[in-house]
Amino acid sequence: MDFAGLAAAFADRCDASLEANSLSAIADEDLSRALVAAIRVFAAKAQAGVTPALTHGNHALAATDGAIFATAVLEAVGIEVFELAAWQACSNVGSRRHIHEDARSEQ
Repeated sequence: MDFAGLAAAFADRCDASLEANSLSAIADEDLSRALVAAIRVFAAKAQAGVTPALTHGNHALAATDGAIFATAVLEAVGIEVFELAAWQACSNVGSRRHIHEDARSEQ
């Protein structure tokens, strides 16, 4: 199965578990394995200057879900919000949009 097929099957399984209110249908270890791999690829793309939209089909990541996910990831890797802010200030990853917005507003 190609990556698109695997991604679609994974998304469908997640959506079905959410709709059935059956989160236990997806083992934590399996979810962690898939997320770690996906996050590493997403991070590599972001570092290369390509940040994929967080949408699929008619679904978009809600701000609340994004905030909950970001908080859980920061806690999982032992990073505090102020440490993330310091890292972002020293890195252009994650701040490219702001750099481009600032340049446009100066014109």
